[in-house]
Amino acid sequence: MAQSYPTNSVQMAHVVNLISIAMIDGSIAEEEKNLIFQIASDLGLTKDEFQQCIDISQKAKNKVVYEVPEGDSDRLALLKNLTLMMMIDGRITARERQYLVILAEKFGFDGEKAVDLLIQHINNEIRQSLADNSETTSDEAPTKEAPTEETPTKGGHKLIAIIKTDGKSDILEFDVENWDELPGFVDADRLDAIRVQPLYDISKKLGYSEHITGWVDNKGLLRGLPSNPIGCKIYPGNIVGDMILTLEDASYKPMSFTNLDDLKQVVADLGAELVNVFLD
Repeated sequence: MAQSYPTNSVQMAHVVNLISIAMIDGSIAEEEKNLIFQIASDLGLTKDEFQQCIDISQKAKNKVVYEVPEGDSDRLALLKNLTLMMMIDGRITARERQYLVILAEKFGFDGEKAVDLLIQHINNEIRQSLADNSETTSDEAPTKEAPTEETPTKGGHKLIAIIKTDGKSDILEFDVENWDELPGFVDADRLDAIRVQPLYDISKKLGYSEHITGWVDNKGLLRGLPSNPIGCKIYPGNIVGDMILTLEDASYKPMSFTNLDDLKQVVADLGAELVNVFLD
């Protein structure tokens, strides 16, 4: 099954998000700019590509307004999601950590302490999740596993949802085993994965052992696609273009939903308006 692989466009989208969030208070200090440039260099971007990221961020600022959350809990939630984004490859570099410290201080926290606590908290959550899964397996406790061909529900339909940039959504019948065809639903060549805590929380609420994952055009920023309000709500950066929702197992293999009611609940929990359900 074909998969999407990192390209400079993917790394540029990451850096654009960092710049956009650094400008959350209306400006970006030279120290922050230099730090993000170093992170961009670590990702393999050239000076010209970094300047393109700045240009894209400046244009996006006119379309998307990033506001400093008012309450401490909301500010910590944003910092946590950003930390998760930094740790998506299983580690966090010294420069990425320094960036988080600066942002935490912008939010009025003790930067060093806040970032240390967040990283510790996330690692504890991961260890607890692994322990819970291990305990459930050993005790053979009945859990609601992600639907498969062997455990069909609601007629065994294979389903995906598409969260659109207008805040509306469609549910379509599609088997994501046909991976090469999936990008066509959002007019993309390749897709990037959106793996964030809010989607994990919904997965847990529904009792799934797998995670809900979002998929977006990996060149959406470069193509100037409009922002996705639902995507921006769950992700610490500017998500653009329509977003596909699937399940994903522990080995990062995408899977279709097969329970229509569950998928409707996912859409509702995200705050998207369900417009169409297309089933054969």
